[in-house]
Amino acid sequence: MSLADNGSRDGIINQVIAQIQNKLPAEQAALISSFTIQFLNNVSIEDLQNRTIADIFGAILSHWDLIKNRKQEECKLRVYNPHFEHNG
Repeated sequence: MSLADNGSRDGIINQVIAQIQNKLPAEQAALISSFTIQFLNNVSIEDLQNRTIADIFGAILSHWDLIKNRKQEECKLRVYNPHFEHNG
């Protein structure tokens, strides 16, 4: 996969949303697409351009999975220490 290099923020967001719409049920895709727009508008363009669309899509799903069942005023924290041999 190639990096999202030189893509505009809107172009990258549109590519990620296309992945979401292609891979998830419509009702879920609508919610996650809305979340994606809000989330990625707060990520630096340099960080987005240094990732593949697949990596950004995976990060969005990971974040969504963490927060989707969060109760009001509940704090959630996930500590992740990947190992290249195991996680790629």
